[in-house]
Amino acid sequence: MTSITDVLIAARRGEFVGLVSDDLIHLIQKIDETGKKGKLTLTITIEPDKHGGREKKLNFEHSMQIPKKSARPAVFWSDDDGNLVQNDPDQRPLFENLDDRRDRTNA
Repeated sequence: MTSITDVLIAARRGEFVGLVSDDLIHLIQKIDETGKKGKLTLTITIEPDKHGGREKKLNFEHSMQIPKKSARPAVFWSDDDGNLVQNDPDQRPLFENLDDRRDRTNA
């Protein structure tokens, strides 16, 4: 009985296994980098001989779902004119009049 590993290694003289192995390493690195799950799918399509003989054509394919790093959201507020601003327009700045207060205490 031929094992699946023997078939995978023999496919394209090891080229398929080499390619998938490299992609597996890349996938693992992205999973470690993002902390998210990924997926590697191997597909073997087997076609019978058109004339009823014992020959089989095996087509090997693989695909990956690589996790992507999420970008941190940027926080903005909208003002009364519909503009996006980086400071809450309903909140007074904490140090708005700091220089004025210093001037009064030093006078």
